[in-house]
Amino acid sequence: SDAPKLAGMRAWVESSETNDSTAPYCLPADFKDWCHGDLSRYTTDGVGQEKLYSHLIDMFDLGIPTVMLARQAPLYPLFFDVDAYGGEHGAVEPERIHDTVWMFADNILVKSIAAAVLKLYP
Repeated sequence: SDAPKLAGMRAWVESSETNDSTAPYCLPADFKDWCHGDLSRYTTDGVGQEKLYSHLIDMFDLGIPTVMLARQAPLYPLFFDVDAYGGEHGAVEPERIHDTVWMFADNILVKSIAAAVLKLYP
């Protein structure tokens, strides 16, 4: 039966609804959906977040459209993966490539990447 899945989604909405304008989940302005409350803002902890995702999957599996927006995190980690290739397979002194990339001119490559990123995201 679909009733427990529908009830689970509705129970999450009712237990997570808040009037906090900084809540991590919300509906688009002036949007009403079958399972959303009057406040259209929702907050939860990590366990509740996993329950929400499970309920959203259930709604998808049942073919029931459900809309909810998630706020973007204020800060994102930034990762770079630098792959440097050079020389030939089996070449003598393969560490020279490493040293050229990472040790040359007091880490100029890393410093240049950092300077460029800081210009875009001060």
